[in-house]
Amino acid sequence: MAPKGTATVVGKLFVGLWLLFLTVGPAAAKCESAPFGEPSPPVQTIDVCHAGYLSIFDPSTKVTRAVTYRLTAAHTFGCLSRGNLKFKIDDGAPAGDQGRASDYSHTAYDLGHMAPNADFAWSDAQQRDTFSMLNVAPQVHKLNQQGWERGEETVRAWAFQRGEVVVFVGPIFAKDMGKIGTHDVVVPSAFWKVVVDAKAGEAIAFEMENVDTPKGSLEPFLKSVADVERDSDVVLPIPTKIDPEAAPVLWPADLKAWKDEKKRRCAVSQRPVRQG
Repeated sequence: MAPKGTATVVGKLFVGLWLLFLTVGPAAAKCESAPFGEPSPPVQTIDVCHAGYLSIFDPSTKVTRAVTYRLTAAHTFGCLSRGNLKFKIDDGAPAGDQGRASDYSHTAYDLGHMAPNADFAWSDAQQRDTFSMLNVAPQVHKLNQQGWERGEETVRAWAFQRGEVVVFVGPIFAKDMGKIGTHDVVVPSAFWKVVVDAKAGEAIAFEMENVDTPKGSLEPFLKSVADVERDSDVVLPIPTKIDPEAAPVLWPADLKAWKDEKKRRCAVSQRPVRQG
């Protein structure tokens, strides 16, 4: 027989847990776009799970601190044009916490995607979802359109060759770069990217300063995962079998093979260009 009072204690515990359930709801379901879990910055964030990616948004800077998403080989062959898509306020966070596309007007900075729209050009809905103010940061034009773009293309080539990778992306605020717009969007000093091949038990990371950067090899920008975590102050949920302190080694990437295959598939698909 249970000691006297045990039933009462258990009953109170059950009621307490039930009240907690009613207050906060069931435990948050794992975001399918973040198979390894959520990156953890040292600030209060608003975490929004989109169908294609998870955004860890920092309202104090009006910039996402990290995004993560799964990129398969098939998803690198999206053929949709971005058309006239424009960045918009995201319903996942209070409008007052977000910047506006107008904040970037007449500045030296592009609206730089963190989760690139081209990685989601296989789905109209998911590509539209990337044009969110929770998925953008101020990037110097000749970084966004050149060096950073080459990095995005290289990641697609890796996903094509390896079958699937998980990508983490975010900004670094190592020095004061000022703010832009009427909503005081903070300008990052650099950007980082970590790509994980869980099947191979490998990860690769790189950082680029927020300055004019031409297209070229990623080798000068290689970092260890631990370097990225220290520089960005974001803890990444990297699989335990991967050593975050491992010396960085550039993965081979056959950009031509990937581009040729994409061109072939898009020619076959004959998808119409979106009109708006």
